[in-house]
Amino acid sequence: MTAKRKHDIAYGCFLVPWAACLVAATTPTDIGTVGFFILLPLMMGSLAAIPFGVYYSIVLWRDVVPPLLSILTIIMVVIVVTAVYDQMALGSVTESAESYAALNGRLVLIGILVLILEGSWFFWRRRAYPKD
Repeated sequence: MTAKRKHDIAYGCFLVPWAACLVAATTPTDIGTVGFFILLPLMMGSLAAIPFGVYYSIVLWRDVVPPLLSILTIIMVVIVVTAVYDQMALGSVTESAESYAALNGRLVLIGILVLILEGSWFFWRRRAYPKD
């Protein structure tokens, strides 16, 4: 497998969980809504994509972006799991509506940064990468 192909796989693996994060943060995801039916397969795909992405970020450590994407993805997972735990502990979403909105805002901003980093590979840096 060529180095360019490994980079493609690594960047693609990080695209799936961040797409799920952006869908969850920007659309209603109640059961039966369109956002729910989009989010469910993305979440299942994320369970498989994150370990592969972390593996490829270790293999491709000389390129700075995959390890950065790996760190941002792990931070995103910790933030989301912590937020879900806080909601379960409080018993309702309405009591923490302000903190929930702030959390969604942060995740959307980081998600946009990740999409810019992903786009930098697929639209600019991939073309300049040497052929194997």
